[in-house]
Amino acid sequence: LIVDVFEGQLRSQLTCCKCGSSTSTFEPFRYLSVPIPSNHVDRAFLRVVFFPLPVSQSGGEERQQLTRYSITVPRSSTVSRVEKALSSKLPVPMSTVLLAEVYRSRIHRYLDPSLPLSDVRAEDQLFAFEVLQTAQDLVRYQERHAPSRQRRDLRAEEVKASPQAQVLLIQAMHRRGGDVCRAD
Repeated sequence: LIVDVFEGQLRSQLTCCKCGSSTSTFEPFRYLSVPIPSNHVDRAFLRVVFFPLPVSQSGGEERQQLTRYSITVPRSSTVSRVEKALSSKLPVPMSTVLLAEVYRSRIHRYLDPSLPLSDVRAEDQLFAFEVLQTAQDLVRYQERHAPSRQRRDLRAEEVKASPQAQVLLIQAMHRRGGDVCRAD
């Protein structure tokens, strides 16, 4: 009874190319590997802290409230999928946001949109930094916040040519918000 229910036969047909005769063989089998479909997709649950630019109000600068977001994306996707999920939640366009991975209260690396999520650990903290849109904005920000001994007068033309300029700005902003990293 078990053989009748659980045994199958695989038919193999062989045809001779010279004479055209064919033979069939039947091979019994009891095991067949069949993938079981799963509705569960391996998901990555990421926490992203949005770090907006400070807003100047009546001569003084006011730091905006940091916001934490939870993002769920497939683990097999890339950072661009995180950016897409985050774009619907942020109050600013994604073109003005730079994602960074924070480790021990320091920026460990900036996340390229093509980076696979398998390279980002779930326990890492991700920051979404709002960046300045124009070179002139960066020059004004640098003039207000750089210590006098570190200040180097930049012109807008230099900033456009220097890709490190916004990275330095983000690191300076991050130092001002370091207490947020340590709070977790």
